[in-house]
Amino acid sequence: MATGPAVRGGVRAAKAVVVVIGLSGAVAAWFAPEERWPAQPRPDGRTSLAGGAAAPIDLDSVARVAVAANPFRADRRPAGVRWGHTPVEVGPEVPVEPCPEVRVHGILHGETPMAILSIGEDPAHTLVRVGAEARGVTLRSVSARSVELAWGDSTWTVPVAGGAP
Repeated sequence: MATGPAVRGGVRAAKAVVVVIGLSGAVAAWFAPEERWPAQPRPDGRTSLAGGAAAPIDLDSVARVAVAANPFRADRRPAGVRWGHTPVEVGPEVPVEPCPEVRVHGILHGETPMAILSIGEDPAHTLVRVGAEARGVTLRSVSARSVELAWGDSTWTVPVAGGAP
């Protein structure tokens, strides 16, 4: 953010403009002709700043318009169609892929932490770095005894095989 005398001068100028506008409005209101501001209400109890007589309002017509546009029922009767009564079509069921079985065989600490994983039915061990993905499973973090894995919209903490969780 910029600072300095140029910015402070701009702020001073803006404040001065606001003060001048406010003072000019106050002066204009002070010297306004009195007929704009009626001192006493008219005999019918209403005041009008426009100077003309206010037309009477038919309250029945206002009520009809308000009730016609009202989304709620003014007559307090139940709706013609019950809510939730209309059957909703359900799309085809999406098959859910089961989560793979993951086993942590070891952890390698260093500059880039890694874990030795076996994923699914395959007995082969895979070396995975933090942030990398193997067979749909992402290694998110590595701690001393466990790893954090993400698959789809789920996150798991898996302990090292044979170790305490």
